[in-house]
Amino acid sequence: MTVAIKKGAFAPKTREKLYSFNRFSVGGTGGAGTLVSRDTKNCDCADGVLRCGVGLRDYAVFEGGIGVPANLPEADEFFPYANGTSIRKRGFMSTNGTPYYYDEDNAVWVKEESFSTEMKAVTAVDKTGAFHTFYIGGAGVFRQTQSGRAFCGVESALPVACTFMGRLFFALDGRTLAYSSAFEPYDLSESLHGGGRIVLPSDKGEIVALIPFAEEIYIFYERGVSVLAPSGSPRAFSVSAMEYHGGKILSRSVASGDDGIFFLTEDGFYKYKKSGAERVGENLDFSKRPTRVRGKAVFNGKYICGFSTEDGEIRTVVLDGKSGKGYDTFTVEGLSEYRSSVLCVSALALREFCENGELPSDSEKRKFAFVEPFGAGLKTLKRLSFTGKGKVTLGVSNGRKNKLFALDFSKNASAKIYLRGWEFSVFLQLEQGAEIRSMTAITERLQGVDYDD
Repeated sequence: MTVAIKKGAFAPKTREKLYSFNRFSVGGTGGAGTLVSRDTKNCDCADGVLRCGVGLRDYAVFEGGIGVPANLPEADEFFPYANGTSIRKRGFMSTNGTPYYYDEDNAVWVKEESFSTEMKAVTAVDKTGAFHTFYIGGAGVFRQTQSGRAFCGVESALPVACTFMGRLFFALDGRTLAYSSAFEPYDLSESLHGGGRIVLPSDKGEIVALIPFAEEIYIFYERGVSVLAPSGSPRAFSVSAMEYHGGKILSRSVASGDDGIFFLTEDGFYKYKKSGAERVGENLDFSKRPTRVRGKAVFNGKYICGFSTEDGEIRTVVLDGKSGKGYDTFTVEGLSEYRSSVLCVSALALREFCENGELPSDSEKRKFAFVEPFGAGLKTLKRLSFTGKGKVTLGVSNGRKNKLFALDFSKNASAKIYLRGWEFSVFLQLEQGAEIRSMTAITERLQGVDYDD
């Protein structure tokens, strides 16, 4: 902070101060030189720089993209659809348990027979290189074939499954894992070297996720974690309990990335690594308890999770994998990973997440808002200046008057404010691709005088 005292021939003595901020934070405690926002959306401050959060772009595999007509049911999760050949098509499972796949030749979504209950779609490869989609859940276990779907002999399961080392793994019930023969995912019969069952402890609640990570399968229960080492023959399979003391883990929230396994509980977010679980996203407000997960994915080192809260609010949060800091972003339908992309439905089209992409609607903004007194007492806020790139809209209020400024970093990223007050409400609205690295404020007050308007 710099202080300068000015006095003209017939003017009262004034005191000018310069305040410098070189970090931005969404929530948290901040610190010296940090601007902390309690009202931010679609803005990422994980490394202290204020920049645009994730966005969307058309999934333009074909010219014109892929439409998703309004008469289709809501997409729950995308998956690679296959029926026993070397071809995988774009598919999605709807929230009412109906699978669809995209017919590229006719540019239409084709409906398969509905299960009318929650089902998990998983695609596995066999020893010939053919891909097979399995539907696993309350209706049982089925395999998609060219002539329809075939019953796999399992009448009921949980919608929890994964593939690993050529085997299909799924939760037969709340405490039993089933697995197929290696590279014969359609063979679920129990044999010495083929498929089988593993009975797990029952004191941790039901199985909610199976996640391959670091050459093992992590088994997430409602209140615990185990790790399965499925190497070699099934006779060598081993399950070990891992330490976990967090809240109840929500089903469908678990996803893995390079930085660990991320998941949502009733008391917030966690990241799990071999060293154990740690809280993340602690800069975010969790005064409303999460109750239901609507979608999740890992994208470019970030964990994205959409969920509902106990009062019906719908939130989507983005967490940085390394720093563990997060921010709120827009909500879309069908948020899920599809091979190397993260897909969703927005504006009746199939879209994918990307850096510096578009927001899903004109009503969504990239906004960072904060309240700052700029020192004690009544003063005049003379100027705000910024460093960064792109274009930004700046709004400032002293509680009685509001001023709005359009800033362009290629020209002049400084605004003459001249508002007097005890504290000031400021908001920054970033246009696509913009970022802000620092802010300085200049205030002025009469030396030795404390007055009010």
